Amino acid sequence: MPAVAQDAAAERTELVVPALQRSHPSAARFARISDFDIPQDAKDEGHNGSVTWTAEIGADGKLVDLVLKRSSNSAAIDEAGRQRAAGASYFPATDRDGSKVSGTVDVRLEYARWDKDSPGGGIDTYLCSDLNREAGWFATANAGTTKIFALENFFVSLPSLAAMEQGTIWSRAEREASKKMRGKEWKNLLRACGKRPDALMLDMVKEREFYRMVVQSF
Repeated sequence: MPAVAQDAAAERTELVVPALQRSHPSAARFARISDFDIPQDAKDEGHNGSVTWTAEIGADGKLVDLVLKRSSNSAAIDEAGRQRAAGASYFPATDRDGSKVSGTVDVRLEYARWDKDSPGGGIDTYLCSDLNREAGWFATANAGTTKIFALENFFVSLPSLAAMEQGTIWSRAEREASKKMRGKEWKNLLRACGKRPDALMLDMVKEREFYRMVVQSF
């Protein structure tokens, strides 16, 4: 190898790429929690939803305390979330100088049979019986609140999402009209699924692939 080429090769091997540095100050954080699960009896009843616990983290990165910030309205989900948050790995906050300090971080955990991150198979194996069970439980548990069952929210939003993809901006009146129409279609879907509990929910949705894509993106 020519001397010039040897020198260039040596320079390449000696090149050190600097590690990415976190900016300061920084908030406390936690390692991602996957496969969040709940007891089987709660699944059988259709429990689903999200819970948020606020974790207080010491300067040493250890958990100091957990405070319930937002309940799922399911005692089973809330408790399972507390246990997972209690066993999570945390990283302390830092001040402007990069020194480790105490801080807080919200730990949000969600369980639903349709959710790809929850044990159970996700939307691809989600049956009409699963829909009836989870939608029914959610409606009862969240009666009197503004919470909307996630699969219903996705379903009702499909036309507006499709319009956005095409670069179309709807007026408020158009959005309200679509929401009303899709709400009726959702009720029809629930009734149809009630008659075919062993059918895949996706097979009952006319916008099957678009709906599947939207559900899996959350």
